[in-house]
Amino acid sequence: MHIEIVSIEENKQLECVEKCENSNDCGKIGYLNLGTRNAAGVSLSHVYLIVQNTSDENLDIEYNKFTAIDNDGFSYKGCDFGCEYYAKSKFYNVGHYSLPPKVKVRFLVMFQSKRISRIIYEDSYPDFYFSIDVDNISNSKKVSIESLKQEIYNKNDLIKRLKSELERNREELKNSQEELKEVSEELNTFQRVLKERGGWSETIKRRREDLLIKYEIVEDDDYYRMISLEKEDTVSFHREFDKTKGNYNWINEGDALISLKADNAFGYNMDGRTIIKSPVSGIFEFNNNKMIGYKEEICRIKKYSMEMKDRIIEDLEKKEIKENVYKKERKKILERQVLDELIEEGKVFNAYTKKDGNRTTIPMDIANAVWNRDGGKCCICGSRDNLEFDHIIPISKGGATTFRNLQILCKNCNIRKSDNI
Repeated sequence: MHIEIVSIEENKQLECVEKCENSNDCGKIGYLNLGTRNAAGVSLSHVYLIVQNTSDENLDIEYNKFTAIDNDGFSYKGCDFGCEYYAKSKFYNVGHYSLPPKVKVRFLVMFQSKRISRIIYEDSYPDFYFSIDVDNISNSKKVSIESLKQEIYNKNDLIKRLKSELERNREELKNSQEELKEVSEELNTFQRVLKERGGWSETIKRRREDLLIKYEIVEDDDYYRMISLEKEDTVSFHREFDKTKGNYNWINEGDALISLKADNAFGYNMDGRTIIKSPVSGIFEFNNNKMIGYKEEICRIKKYSMEMKDRIIEDLEKKEIKENVYKKERKKILERQVLDELIEEGKVFNAYTKKDGNRTTIPMDIANAVWNRDGGKCCICGSRDNLEFDHIIPISKGGATTFRNLQILCKNCNIRKSDNI
């Protein structure tokens, strides 16, 4: 025979109390000599075993052949507690059992001992003795009532939490189903509208058109004018045509003229640009290309036919040259006037007149060298008043403005010398 202890539940209350109709007047309790016939409150230690018959004969397993030794060394025989409840409803066999050859069964023995330290089974036929210390059994096989109660409490708490989580999941599922229903309705509505508008391509086209900058073109005798119609946003533009200097802002009909964008808009308008093609050939003109408001002019094109292009560009080139020449000559006139004023004020004294009548000055390093050489006085009379720089060989006769060809004379001596050498 081979015996294996599965687990021990010490001081466990009888399970028949709540389920057996005879638990208040139980004859089985009387056999235990506990002084009561009421099963309520009675606790016994339950030892769960697996017994295997390894022989070729039938063997009888009997509860009273099992002995439990407690921690104080007292021994307790197995209780004859094979009531109908335990006999019928328990998974383990109790009381007496005839075990066929080569068969094993689950067997339950109960003891009055509350603390078991050793289990013994002794049978004279066949000669068999089994003894094992409970301490040698793994902790998972020795179970106390308190640990079972705690385990039950933990499992009940887990069940409560799982029920609560299940309820939340059901509520979330319900909300998700409602949201899914709303999305489905919106999708159906969108698909219906999409179908009415002619499909995706037409819808995207209309959406892009809604993002374009709004403007109008106004024509008069001389110009085509682009006017902004953006009420909430201001507009700026970028020129898209040939902007090289020799082109003089000429634009051909049908060419890309400008690209518009909204300055203070969010979303697609920020990056998207509206391209305007020129409705006519001519010269592009504008006053401002930033922050153009509602009903303000964006730009204009002065109308000219393509046959006039070369002549118009030539006229504009001449106009530009005239303006540059005028600015250059005007600058010279102003320089003469300023120089004369400085001479009269005595702030400039090293000035002289060229052959062509233009006034100029002697370089400062040459003027300083001549001044130091002549001692700061007239080379003829020695006067130190009204001094002037004089060309020894006059400029009118080919004299140069050099250190050797310059001298210091007073105004009177310079007048008397005049253009003489």
